Amino acid sequence: MADRAIVYVGTYTGPLGQENPNAHGLGIYCLELDTASGGLKLLNVAKDVADPSYFALNSAQTHLYAVNEVGEFNGEKTGAVSAFEINPDLSLKFIGQKSTGDSGPCHVFIDKKDEWAYISNYSFGSFSSRQINPDGSLGDGFQLIKHESRVGAPPNPDRQESPHAHSSVVEPIGERLLVFDLGLDEIKTYVIKPDGKLEAGIPIKTAPGSGPRHCDFSSDGKFLYVIHELDSSISVYAAGDGLKLLQTISGKETTGYNDAADIHVTSDGRFLYGSNRGEETIVCFSIDQESGLLTLAGHYDCGGSWPRSFTIDTTSHFLIVANQKSDNLVVFGIDQETGALSKVSEYAIPAPVCVKAYAF
Repeated sequence: MADRAIVYVGTYTGPLGQENPNAHGLGIYCLELDTASGGLKLLNVAKDVADPSYFALNSAQTHLYAVNEVGEFNGEKTGAVSAFEINPDLSLKFIGQKSTGDSGPCHVFIDKKDEWAYISNYSFGSFSSRQINPDGSLGDGFQLIKHESRVGAPPNPDRQESPHAHSSVVEPIGERLLVFDLGLDEIKTYVIKPDGKLEAGIPIKTAPGSGPRHCDFSSDGKFLYVIHELDSSISVYAAGDGLKLLQTISGKETTGYNDAADIHVTSDGRFLYGSNRGEETIVCFSIDQESGLLTLAGHYDCGGSWPRSFTIDTTSHFLIVANQKSDNLVVFGIDQETGALSKVSEYAIPAPVCVKAYAF
């Protein structure tokens, strides 16, 4: 049987202040993508999962790990991370939950050996690692690292009043852990010791007021692409032996208010996309295969409001946008020659904030 194109979607299930006061998602949704038409069909929903705003699968695709973006867990001011076993019907079986050590976790990354979950706690700018047991459950091995506040006044006082760790990734070449801190305008670097402990390296500064948020690598791991939330720019780094800045280019189409969010490269490495909340667009760049540099290819309406997250299916034929404030997923076909997007379907899901596509 051909691989099934499966899409998991995390939602906000409770009120989160001004950003989404009426969140009403049910938990983590599982849908199937029709690779001929681009249509989506609901398979099941894992309910009673509090605010699963970001998740990741292990490399074997047997388990899913979701952060619970809450301010209190087990009577303490901390968020949580939940582990699920993926059943044969692709539904999720809850197998445990642990503290993230700080409140407001917003991102989780699983290392390629499926031994550690790396969690970014946005609220107060801390970062934690949680050990994963051989059976996929969350273990007791744990480390919490708090980022120190910057010296002097921040460029953006409203958003950079303190550290705000937003995401992390392990380099495919060099295998350092990189943590992107929006509040500090820094890419924190950590050496991963044999016992799993993290040892801080020299941070990499980004432009003042840029607010690094998420990243993606080229398919060969030679280039790193970082999207900055606050100035809506994308930076290109030569990866491997350290990070060397090669280019910074704007992802905005207009001069109005905007918060950039997600970023992904197609599996063939030819196109890069970024999402813009505010101007409500998806930006497309073509990628020079030799230099890794970006050239603007177009902006496309996201089909809703507040494109918090998007995903590209494993064949790079479809791009699926999670529009948080308009309660919908929008599927776009990707032109294989130009990278242009054309809407092919839509599916209603309340308060979607994380969407990822997999082949099963």
